[in-house]
Amino acid sequence: MDLNKELILTKISEKGELLLPNQSALSIPIIQRIYKKMLKKLKFPPIHVSSDNFIVDGHHRYISSLLSDFDIEIVSNYPKPSFLNDFTWKTVEFTVDDWDSPSKIKMLNALDARYNNMTIEEIESIIA
Repeated sequence: MDLNKELILTKISEKGELLLPNQSALSIPIIQRIYKKMLKKLKFPPIHVSSDNFIVDGHHRYISSLLSDFDIEIVSNYPKPSFLNDFTWKTVEFTVDDWDSPSKIKMLNALDARYNNMTIEEIESIIA
């Protein structure tokens, strides 16, 4: 799937804006890697949100879960942000820049491998 902002916004619109963004930009290559892993039903840590549905940790996982129809746990035990931003999904920048270095991707793949009781080679083959 060729991911872009329009496709992502369409999916958010179809699913309903359940969770709200708390950052101004997201990386499409990161979303793509997580999306591919979710299609293979790998387990992921939960998304953390505030009591008023702002994402505190897990923006890329949230978007990937919408795109892949993946059920991911949402933990809403965080306090409301002290600073309320004015971000909406339409104003979030979806950049084609990959924010993860090759070494970080390798480290994240190793974590995913351990979390899913797989080899790193199996994880790398999923995102290839």
